[in-house]
Amino acid sequence: MKTNLKQLVIDLKLPYLRALSLIALIPLFPEYISFFLAIGAFIFAWQDIRRENRKLRLGAIGKLLLAYCSYMTLTAFFSAYRLQCIAVAAMWWFFFAVYIVIVNLLTDEDRTDAFLMCITAVAGVVGLIACIQYRLNFFNDTNFGSIWSWLDELVFPYVPFNITTSAYQIRSYSTFPNPNMLAQYLVMVTPVVTCFNFIERRQELRMFSRISLFLSFAGILFSFSRGGYIVLLVLAIALIVINIRRRFAAVTLYIVSAILF
Repeated sequence: MKTNLKQLVIDLKLPYLRALSLIALIPLFPEYISFFLAIGAFIFAWQDIRRENRKLRLGAIGKLLLAYCSYMTLTAFFSAYRLQCIAVAAMWWFFFAVYIVIVNLLTDEDRTDAFLMCITAVAGVVGLIACIQYRLNFFNDTNFGSIWSWLDELVFPYVPFNITTSAYQIRSYSTFPNPNMLAQYLVMVTPVVTCFNFIERRQELRMFSRISLFLSFAGILFSFSRGGYIVLLVLAIALIVINIRRRFAAVTLYIVSAILF
């Protein structure tokens, strides 16, 4: 264990791992903090690209995103709600930067595995927070909202336009300002967490990855999002079908048990 921790400390000195870690941590923080995490990730990614004398790659999807972000920015100036549209465009540019960092850093299998592990860990933390929130909301007959709601109350008064929030009875928010956003995030990363469960062979990380997958499923359930439920059902069926020849009984029992629990 000590050896693994020492190795982790050494690895975190590498620019690419710092960049990927910052990107993986983005869902744990509100947008006005995640923005600076993305900037930090881009700086570390640029250091890695320069150190290895590589050229910045956009790719086909990157070019489409660049065109769309440019379109969003230009049309924002002709909108009656200019500030809101500029804020939306800035969010698209934010995700474009994140995409560029990922495309340029995932150059080999080791880097991809490290990134998958970071995403799996963060998804597990988000799901765990959602589980705790659900129990607290249930027993206290109230909803505590996002864990960052106290910080939102300090920041939002300085935003030059109104930001409205909705209150729900029991639904979990986790680190997001809305339960539906929690479900959207977990729906996107659950296939990645599932992939890490299948490719991971190290014994010390196998249980960790399974717990993270379970917590990701639970986070979707406690968001009470109908769309999330549909995707979760599709993903469960896909996992069963994929393993129909090898581990059909074990995977089916695992999925059904998790959902029933």
